[in-house]
Amino acid sequence: MDKLTLTVDIWNANLVEENAAGDTELGTEIDVAASYQLLDDLKLKVVAAYLSAGDATGGGDENPTELGAILSLSF
Repeated sequence: MDKLTLTVDIWNANLVEENAAGDTELGTEIDVAASYQLLDDLKLKVVAAYLSAGDATGGGDENPTELGAILSLSF
């Protein structure tokens, strides 16, 4: 288990000033990441992100999600 790292981040974003519609909230994003040290010089990181979009994003009712993987080699 010492090769596994889990992290969770929560972000909230707002506009400094209201947009034309009078909205300021961009939304809240939750990121979850898991890193695993495969070898001494090789690490795999998997990331999932979810945005609870606010009214100021202009995206309607859609809440975007993202999945990604990063393979890092150090030498």
